[in-house]
Formats: sequence, C-alpha cells, structure tokens
Amino acid sequence: MRTLRKARPLYDEFEVVITPRDLTGVFQARAQSTVGTAAEEFRLPVAIEDWPGIRQELSEVMVSAGPNGPASVVRGSVALDDEENEAPSLSPRTFGVSLFNALFRGEVGMLFERARASAQENKRAGLRLRLTFSFSNETAEWFTSVVNLPWELMAPSEAQHPIVINAQSPLVRSFDRVLHSLDVIEPPIRLLILSASPQGTDRLSVDTEVERMRAHWSRAPAVLFRAQTARVAEVQKTMAEFQPHIVHFIGHGTVQHGRGVLLFERDDGTAQQVDANELATMLARDSTRLVYLNSCRGAEVGSDAGSSPFAGVATSLAKQQVPAIIAMQFPVTDTTAIAFCDSFYEQLVKGYPIDAAVGVARRRVFARGTREWATPVLFLREPDAQLIRKPSAAQLAGLAPFEARGLVEVLSPEPTAAQAESADDTTPQTSVDDDEELFVAFLASAPRSVDHWVARAQAEMLRMGWTVVRVNDPAWPDYGPLFQQLTRCCHLFVHIVGPRPGDEIVNVPPTEAPYHPVQQFHLAFASASSQLVIFPQGTPRRSTDPHLSAMLECIEVSRRESSQFESIECDIERLHEHLHAHYALMQRTELEAAGAIAPPEEALFVDVHERDVAAAAPLFDILDGLNVPYLLTTATRARLAALSTGEPLTAPWVGAEAPDALGEFQTLVRRVPLMIVTVGSAGTEWLMGRLREGMKAAVQRETPTQLVVLRLPGNTDAPAVPSFARVFSSVDGISEQSLRELLALRNALSNTSGNA
Repeated sequence: MRTLRKARPLYDEFEVVITPRDLTGVFQARAQSTVGTAAEEFRLPVAIEDWPGIRQELSEVMVSAGPNGPASVVRGSVALDDEENEAPSLSPRTFGVSLFNALFRGEVGMLFERARASAQENKRAGLRLRLTFSFSNETAEWFTSVVNLPWELMAPSEAQHPIVINAQSPLVRSFDRVLHSLDVIEPPIRLLILSASPQGTDRLSVDTEVERMRAHWSRAPAVLFRAQTARVAEVQKTMAEFQPHIVHFIGHGTVQHGRGVLLFERDDGTAQQVDANELATMLARDSTRLVYLNSCRGAEVGSDAGSSPFAGVATSLAKQQVPAIIAMQFPVTDTTAIAFCDSFYEQLVKGYPIDAAVGVARRRVFARGTREWATPVLFLREPDAQLIRKPSAAQLAGLAPFEARGLVEVLSPEPTAAQAESADDTTPQTSVDDDEELFVAFLASAPRSVDHWVARAQAEMLRMGWTVVRVNDPAWPDYGPLFQQLTRCCHLFVHIVGPRPGDEIVNVPPTEAPYHPVQQFHLAFASASSQLVIFPQGTPRRSTDPHLSAMLECIEVSRRESSQFESIECDIERLHEHLHAHYALMQRTELEAAGAIAPPEEALFVDVHERDVAAAAPLFDILDGLNVPYLLTTATRARLAALSTGEPLTAPWVGAEAPDALGEFQTLVRRVPLMIVTVGSAGTEWLMGRLREGMKAAVQRETPTQLVVLRLPGNTDAPAVPSFARVFSSVDGISEQSLRELLALRNALSNTSGNA
C-alpha cells in the first residue's frame, strides 16, 4: 500500500504577539511567520481611559446600520429607537484604518506584506493573521481594554476593504500558542443546540435558526442532533451524558458588573444569569471542539475597574482551553445572527476549516450592506481548524487490512506516456511517489444487468488517472468499519443504477442482509463527500421493490450542491463526458473555496437587463472603440448577436439544458476587478437584486470586485444604491469621458489586485 504526504494546512500563519511594554500605553508587537520575525513598539489610536465611551458609540453604530435597522430584534440589552439613522460621529472604517496603522508599522508591516506575497507565491489559500494577547498578572486589568478592541475592523486605508473581508486573510484571536492541531471529529458528530428566550426578553427566531442548522447538518457524515432549552441543571446533565463536540447557544447576552453573562431560563420561564466562569465550567469538556455563542456581547470583556481579560464569556471559555469559540463583540440583530450562523455552518459542513468558514460567513454579511460583519469574533487555539475530515488519499493506507483479507481491491491508474517510458520491468505498477497527489474514486457495486457499464466506467476512470477502489462482497459486520475508512480516502463515490436491484437485494432486515448496492448508496449518502449517481438511458425511476424505491426517492428529493451530489441519465457513449464534467465541477469548487482561481485578462463585466440590451449598444460600441475587453452573460451575448444580425432571438442552449444563470453571473463577477450594472427600464427591484447578488460574489475575490451603476440614455431616475456601490454617468447618458473615468478606476483596482 502506498504512503502519501499529509495535506498541508490551508493557510500560512502570521502571528503577532501583543504585550504591554509599560503602563503608559506603549505596547510591543512581536511578529513571526514562515518568512521571518520582526518586532515594533506601538501605541493604540485611542487612550485606554477613553475606550469604554468609544466602544459604546461603536456598538450603536454597528448594530443600527444596514438593511436590518432597528426593526430587527437585538440579542442583548441595547435599546434602539425607530427614528431615522443619523450620520454616525464615529466611523468604523476610520477607526479600523487607525488600528491597522498602529499595529502594522515599521518592520512588522513590511514582514506582513512579505508573508502575504509568500503565501500567494506558494499557492496557499492565504495568510491567517493570529493576534495573541500576552500579559502578566500585574498588567492584566490594564490590558482588558486591548483585548476588547475591535481588531476585525482593521483596514489598510479607507479606499480598501478591511483585511478580514479578503478571502485570503482570516483573523483569529488567542491567549496562548498550541503546537498540536485540532482533532478531527470522527462520525457521529454530536451537536447540541441550547436556546433561551426568558420572560421579559425579546422573542428570537429560534425555530428558524434551528431548522437552518438541521438542513445544513443533514449533509454531513452521521450527526447526532440534540436541541433543548438552556436550563442550568439540564445542560449540566446533557453535557455529561451526551458529550457534544459542538455547542451552539441561541439567546441573549450582556455584560453585568464587568462580567459577561448569558441569560438561561428557570423552570418557571424567568431569566437566570449565568456568568462567564459558570458557563465555562459547564461547557468546557474533553469532547468540546467548538462553542458558538449566537448572542450579544459574548466576546466582550467588561471595562469596569478590576475587570479581567478573562471576565468575558468567550475569553473565559478560551482560558478553559476550549479549542474554538465564536462569539459577538457587539450587540447583534436577530437577522444578522441567523444569516451569519447559516453561512458558517453551510461551509463547515462542506469541510472548510473553522476560520475559513467564518471568513465566508463574514463576507456574506458584508454583502448584505450592514456593518455587523465585524461583530463576530473567533478565538482559536489551534494552528489547524479542520473539524470535519475531508477525503484524503493519505488515508488510502487504512484500507490495507481490508485489502489483505480480499474485501477490497485498489486499482492504480494507467501510467502516462512519460511514466511508461521511464519505468523498467522491475518497477511495480502500483508504486507512487510519496509526494504524488491522488484522486480516489469508489466504484460501488451494481446489479449484474449493468456490468458492461461498470466495466466502461472503471476503464475510463483509470485512463483519467484516478485510483479506483472496488469491494468484494464483504459480510455485513465489515460494512461499518470499511465504509468509514472509504469515506476518509475516497473523494468520489460512483453508483451505476440498473432497471432492477439485482439478485443482491433480499427482503430481510438490513442488519441481516449480507450485501447489496442499495446499502452502499445509503451508507455513502450519510457520509461521502461527493456522490455521482448514473442511470443508464431508459432506466425507470420507480420500483415496486421497497429497498430500491427508498433509494430512488432519496435521489429524487436530494437538494445537495451539484459538487456534493449529482444524478444523471446518459447513453453509455457519453459516460466519459459526465465523469470528466463532475470531476471538473469538484475541482472548481475546491479552487473557489481556496481562493486559488486567478482572474483572467478580461477587465470588465457588463451586466444588462434583457429589455435594455438595445439601449446599451452605444456602451459596447465605445468599449470596442477603446479596445477594452469585457465579459457578458450568455443571454446578453445572444441578444446582442440578434440585434446585429436581425435574426430572431433564439437562446444558444436550445435543445440542451439551460445554464445556471445565477451561477454564471456570480462567476463573472468574481473574475474581474470592476463590474458595471446598467440601469435603464428594468427598474429598481432588478437593480438592487443584481447588486446584492453581485456583492455576495464580489467579496469572494482576493481584492473584492468594485460594483458600479451606469445609467443608460433616457434613464432619469437617480438610483439610491447601497454604500458598497457607486453611480456613474448623468441623465445625458453614456459618454466616452464617463467611460474613461471608469477605466481609470479599473486600472487602479487592477494595480491594487496585483500588489495585494
């Protein structure tokens, strides 16, 4: 059996250890990374004694801005009125720039830029910024305000997005350094949801949040899901008996007398305050990997005299060495709390590391137009934050015991021409260099009626360079451990479904059935990273057999993403096309997740409503005259072609499946530094929808795509657009001068992207 290298962590790490230099407000930043070390003294942009008042003002600004507004319930004790929001006297962006300039000065700033360039050169997903707070007992009280600072707001300039919005630079906090990685959870994953809405507090959308979590976790390997009301005695009992890996709290939180508290419920429904120490003692178990506090101010540390940096709920959990804690450093609206949670678990279940999942969720909240993207804080002790194991060819060696017993066959891919020329007769065909990356597919057993399909699929996968795993009728007791190991090492499970189950299915309870393809499908469905189900052309989708019928129903109603689960019907001659297409889909998903897809040469994406293509024609004429390359959606290209030829418009995908229009739109946004959304007769609702979807994709780019609204001739409405977009052009319509201004903006953005 071959030996493979371990997968590298997703991010390089840039750690900055912050310590008090003295009691006069001077600090020392000691930075270390793969490219070297540096140290600088720095001062905070605010006086320590002024910070509590500034924090209060920031809290009000952060929670009241954006589409949620004061109408959304706040998960804490901050009261908001219903008056129109006034312009804030304190700008979070300005504060973030001053905080960035204070920390990344001199040698530390230069080292940070070198580390970012190194991560990019080495094709890593990015550079994780770790802020480690180090202090003595003598300086602990004085250091509390430093821990309380909203470091997530840091931005290089007011013209650039904060660094945590960049997909390549997540930020985590810690109090100590840990040399071992977080233990990956072996299924079943035990997830505990605690919720509390005591009498006298605003009612929260608990059911919505729980159902969204259930939906996401249904896609993960085997999960034991438990939800209950947060009552002290019951939580203590559940923690001892259930031993959850993940604890998620939905409720209200605040800071009282310098200590963080969460509001639990008593048996009579009244509120019971549980302070940071009590909660940490309750939740910090050997099994606990992640605590998610979806309540207000869980990450805040009280600023009262005598407060300790560990007086906050999250910091107290960190002191108890809980590996990962997500909490809120400001009050948070119910709407944003659910949106962030929803995005975070969606990514976590896909196998993203915790910090990467937080980054995706943060950017999606940013795209909603609210400042609350900076509210979540991640405390992370571990250098690696992979909670759920993704398939790894390095785990292929785990099949050796099954292979020795003849239960499994591992087939090596065909050698390339170069490998065939260099290999001598004594070289075993199955030998693989330790550094070689493998793509491993499990070809599930199938009914005998489709044996020729299985043979064709196996031959094609080996020609594609895949390693193929087959099983040889294991007895039922071997199924559990065998499939657990298969899901660790196989990137893709391929199932070929025939017109009937075949002789393998017997009408006995599953625990007694010796072996059949349907069992393999269900076991893979519960834990495989990706499944491709192939129906030979003409295969019926209904069956009187209860086993096969249950499988067909599961396939029909599955709503997983295409890269995770796909079912197709095809002719055997097109089988290879679908195998290639699904592999390409999986690879693209991985590259997008890692931020590794490089932007192309095209400079602009122009988005036009179907009714406005004719009105936008002068825009394209000017762009062509200036030799400016631009991207268009498939539909827009078709309509432009129809206008130029005079032929009736026919969609280019007639006779085939229509492309995923939204997916195409989001991909185009991510590929360019500048997107132009034209506004003509389509109306405000369409415009706002495109801007919202555009920003969701824009922030996934290394340097987020700038969104610009360009008014078409005849449009007299001045659109009110979100703060992340800008409006160009006047009622006179498109001019070459206005486009030259846009090109100057594009060039500036391209240079910024190249220097990032």
